[in-house]
Amino acid sequence: MHIRPVTVNDTEQILNIYRHYILHTTITLEEQVPSLVEFQKRIETISVQYPYIVSEEDGRITGFAYAANFRSRSAYRWLVEVAIYVDNHAQGRGSGRKLLSELLGILTKLGYYDAYAVVTLPNERSVALFELFGFEKNTILKQAGYKHGRWIDAGVWVKNLRKRNGAPSEPKLFSEISSK
Repeated sequence: MHIRPVTVNDTEQILNIYRHYILHTTITLEEQVPSLVEFQKRIETISVQYPYIVSEEDGRITGFAYAANFRSRSAYRWLVEVAIYVDNHAQGRGSGRKLLSELLGILTKLGYYDAYAVVTLPNERSVALFELFGFEKNTILKQAGYKHGRWIDAGVWVKNLRKRNGAPSEPKLFSEISSK
């Protein structure tokens, strides 16, 4: 299994993985499958500033992970939200662990301080993965979303990536280190 930064050529495979979660689960609270063009724009926008990576086996993408803006106010810029999706047919083969390990390493290198994971509940696999990497439950958002005919809770898990000592340096852009 190989982990690498996303490319524009990955869009269709990634969207096919994500489509399953949109249509058949409450793991994402997104309800409509975005168009290929819209999804490509999302990837391009995110991957300039934040890491967006894929796991690949034999030329086939088995999962993807990315970080994104946690909150829009500028004073939150040292915090990120992380997301991981593994192909439904590749579950249990280590893609999620490898993606999360790589993602957290990149985020630390970029200068972020905390990573947040928002997990719709119940979702034992995601909770176990994040807790394996030291994420701690922060809060539960009761009935945070409505999908597939029911209200869904969301839990927020957080992992500290580095100690805070005085004024922080600005986080680096992922595009600054991914092109090297």
